[in-house]
Amino acid sequence: MAPPQPVLSLSHAMASFSTAHFRIAPVILRLLPIILTACIVRPPVANATTLSLQSDPLLFSAYSLGIPEIDSARAAGFTAIGPYYGKDKSFALRQSDRAGLPLIYSVGPKIDFEKSDPTLDAAQLQLIAHEIRETSKSSDIAIWNIANEELRHWRPRELEWLENISATSRANDPEKRPVMMYEPNHRRSKDLVITGQYLDIISKGAYANHVGMKDNRSWVRWSVEQTTTAADITGATPIAVLWMARDQRTRQDVANIERWVKHDIYLSLISGAKGILIFSGFNKRRGFHRHFSEFYGAYSTAAWQLNGPLNLGQIFLQGAHLDDISISIIDGPTRQQFSYRKEQIDYPSVHSTRRRFADHNWLFMVNSANEPVTLAITGLPDDKQIFDAFTDEPMARSSGMLMQALEVKALHWK
Repeated sequence: MAPPQPVLSLSHAMASFSTAHFRIAPVILRLLPIILTACIVRPPVANATTLSLQSDPLLFSAYSLGIPEIDSARAAGFTAIGPYYGKDKSFALRQSDRAGLPLIYSVGPKIDFEKSDPTLDAAQLQLIAHEIRETSKSSDIAIWNIANEELRHWRPRELEWLENISATSRANDPEKRPVMMYEPNHRRSKDLVITGQYLDIISKGAYANHVGMKDNRSWVRWSVEQTTTAADITGATPIAVLWMARDQRTRQDVANIERWVKHDIYLSLISGAKGILIFSGFNKRRGFHRHFSEFYGAYSTAAWQLNGPLNLGQIFLQGAHLDDISISIIDGPTRQQFSYRKEQIDYPSVHSTRRRFADHNWLFMVNSANEPVTLAITGLPDDKQIFDAFTDEPMARSSGMLMQALEVKALHWK
């Protein structure tokens, strides 16, 4: 039984995006850059006014996405591109035009607050106001990204800069597009509340491999929950920023790439993230040429699941939360316990969310243990056929459901 095709809101920045235009089997995703470069026809990108991250196709974007990946990103399920670094802001606009996707546009210069003259801040803001007035005329812009990332709220000048650049962005953009700023991996919710009061989107790194949490991937849940806690207080939208930026050293780690990526994406969404950014889509990074394609292929597969014909992203954005199913681990590790920066973290090995949308039902589960677990699930309907939501294959009933290490399962029924 195929899941319903939710009616996507085609308003605002992602109005022209519809993966229904493309029917490409997931097995050839890694060939998309070659196959689609010459054949994608770009409809005009619609106006990006007041982008609603709650109803549009799930935000799925990558920093600094290059060629040839940019030519197939839309077909693969990406719904935006950027942010981009560098002084040539027109380059990012050209990339957006080439991809046929809305752009997360980086606003303002990168300031060294330790060395720069604070008396020049007002003049910089005037230049930024002009930049936004001119750039906002482009309907390709979806989100304003503050180029000065990781501003430190405990430094008065930096917090003041964040307040002023956010206010300047809103005052000079007639469409009032949302404002975001990247926050580093170690920020806690108490920090994000302070900076988040000036932002519409709170985006924080969840780079498990980068911060030494490769083998403790429940840490991704901790990271996203810092963001969602702050977003609940400030009214902002929480976004997870995930990682691909370095070649792997062992064969086992290379073999784990696809599993890591899928785990981290779905754990982020189950934990409350309303979109996915990837750092980074830059394919010429030093030390990241041998395994770029493995990472990018895995992210593209997930993007296709979320924003392709399955439209699973809409389940996370709009599906009603239900609490009518219970899950217990009857074999394997029941909890994940570890420390991060002197904080003790303790989570169940399996995190799940039960959703109902468009008269259909879903149960998403992620095993964060590095070994298999067996689940007892109570509350599934006895009179309904349960399907694998990824493959649409019927699932056999049993007294226990086996989940492999870091596996993601998605169940679907009418």
